[in-house]
Amino acid sequence: MTMLFAMVSSCGNNDNSNTNSSKTDKPPSLPLAKGYVANEAGGSVSVIDLQDSLKTTSIDFSDSAGTMFMAHNVQVPPNGKSVWVAAAGMDSSKTNYLIVIDPNSGTIKERVLLGKDLHVAHVVLDDQSKNAFVTAGETNEGIQVDATTYQVVRNLI
Repeated sequence: MTMLFAMVSSCGNNDNSNTNSSKTDKPPSLPLAKGYVANEAGGSVSVIDLQDSLKTTSIDFSDSAGTMFMAHNVQVPPNGKSVWVAAAGMDSSKTNYLIVIDPNSGTIKERVLLGKDLHVAHVVLDDQSKNAFVTAGETNEGIQVDATTYQVVRNLI
């Protein structure tokens, strides 16, 4: 079983503008941190609440036809507004996708078709979260995807 882990946190209200605080003031709320674990053989990503270490949900990568996809690598960009997963088809079509998850709703918001017979493995985003880069092991290339339009920009050989 392959497990890769990524984390995202959404900030609570940490307004510390009240300089006259006393011991009876409520402490600022902590960020809501979630961990994402790729379940490669299971075709899903587990979402874990890091504050109580409980698995809260799984996000199934099967498509509407029931085709399962291996979740190979999970990446949360610096802005924390999305979760990106490289996913390869488990069926004979060997279709590969870059899957984008909305961390607030826990749902798939985009499936970017990358091609067939690629064996996508890893995804990273640039430091401004403008582009995602996916490695393709079978073709020894990288694939650049625009992180706003979800369009393949180019193949890097």
